[in-house]
Amino acid sequence: MANKKIFLLRVNTNECRYEVRVNDLRLLVGNDGYPAASEYPINHLLKKGTCTMQSELFPLSTEKQLKPSANCKLELFEQPATNISTSKNKLSLKKLQSDLFFTNGEVQTKLNGFYIIESDDMDPMWTDGELLNESKELLEDVFKFYRNLHSLFAKKDCNAIIEMIYQREKEFCIAYGLKFTERIEYMRNHFLSFMQNPEFTLWDFEPTNTILKLYGNRKLAALEFNNREAVIAYVDLKNSLTFYLPFYISKINNNWQISL
Repeated sequence: MANKKIFLLRVNTNECRYEVRVNDLRLLVGNDGYPAASEYPINHLLKKGTCTMQSELFPLSTEKQLKPSANCKLELFEQPATNISTSKNKLSLKKLQSDLFFTNGEVQTKLNGFYIIESDDMDPMWTDGELLNESKELLEDVFKFYRNLHSLFAKKDCNAIIEMIYQREKEFCIAYGLKFTERIEYMRNHFLSFMQNPEFTLWDFEPTNTILKLYGNRKLAALEFNNREAVIAYVDLKNSLTFYLPFYISKINNNWQISL
């Protein structure tokens, strides 16, 4: 824990909707058009060796094309794991390598930047997943998995859901130097906060409004709504808020499992 490094990606956007990926894994999606200006931990998205950072820009919902001023800037930082819990320690951030700047000028709005990040952690399990190709059979498999997962949320079967994310959360703890038992308890309380609160309603599973998306260079699959958000979601109708719960699955040894 003492030597653990936390890698953070600072994202600054302007005049656009956007999606930011690390190793072709989604870190952040902004559909509302509001500018982003914050740091996001990315250890759980890393693998050994060369890691990619990617940003894709989209026009605002009120526009047909990207504005000339649309841009996204990515900056990579590191800090000791012991400092990540408090915002005061942002001063301890150590900037790594050069910035990545995406703009609607002469540069493309979808580019990859490459970083070498040294890590003593094992490669995450999704890297062992089968290479996926979009097909009717794949869509059926993924749809079946998410329909079953949605039914567990509908039945409020928190124990079964925790069992499905057990390995994912173990890897998350390794990535950030966290205590596994505390992390599992946190996730349990997180799910129960939606399941047991009468103000939250689980969105219906609507196959007609969903699309299949591949991530992790085709090692991971996800079923998403047309707005690129997760299909497992709760709605707070009183306050007009929606909370999305993303799950990404891989096929390892011929079995589908939640890997991220």
